[in-house]
Amino acid sequence: MVVFERLTNSSIVKLQSMNYLASNGLLRERCKVFRGERLTILLALRISAAAVIVEVTILLVVVVVILVVVAVVVVVVTLVVLVVVELVVVAVVGVVVKVVVKVVVVAVVVVIVE
Repeated sequence: MVVFERLTNSSIVKLQSMNYLASNGLLRERCKVFRGERLTILLALRISAAAVIVEVTILLVVVVVILVVVAVVVVVVTLVVLVVVELVVVAVVGVVVKVVVKVVVVAVVVVIVE
């Protein structure tokens, strides 16, 4: 005798062979139930697929948000570094210009005095 096992509502349902069902006049009724349960299983698979799609979509959104945050942090840090470097360069150039001007003034004064 053939026994079909499957999981329905957390319990194992056993369907016996078609001969047994036909002999008891339950063949049509059992086939309808079996088809309905197949549809239920297919629906459960579709729901599972939809749940997986939703989870993957949420994961992708989280990854994209993390990447955007990292990109913003990189841009802000780069801008801060550029501003600091610019200020340092301006300060150094200012000091160098002052020293050069003083040296030129001293040289001109020395030339004039001689």
